Amino acid sequence: MKMPPLADFKLPCTPRTDMPQIDEADLLDLITFLTRDNVPVSTCIKATADLVFHQHVYPERMPPSDSPDMNKPLLISADGYILDGNHRAAAHRRDGTRPVCIQLTAGFIEAMKALFAFPKTYVYERN
Repeated sequence: MKMPPLADFKLPCTPRTDMPQIDEADLLDLITFLTRDNVPVSTCIKATADLVFHQHVYPERMPPSDSPDMNKPLLISADGYILDGNHRAAAHRRDGTRPVCIQLTAGFIEAMKALFAFPKTYVYERN
């Protein structure tokens, strides 16, 4: 999938339609792909205060505390930007819990490029 132009990534509010979306069923394939492309990943547990939120979070889209979605790891860049999972991260912040994260060794822009190179990455359609 082609990555949107870098000019579209205006912090602190990157449009959701410009962010990579990865299905939970594809996480293992993603990790394999990234490692093969020299972007190693590690798993960690982070305090939400250490994460960089850069998308608008809509409270009605945050999963409830008992949702299975709360167990899906967040994808984050080496510099702490949330690449996938802003609403889940906000729900963890709401609940005072620490999410499991898959952290790429690349900073935000390089991590975005790596995610958009993954064949199963998709984006929400613009209206």
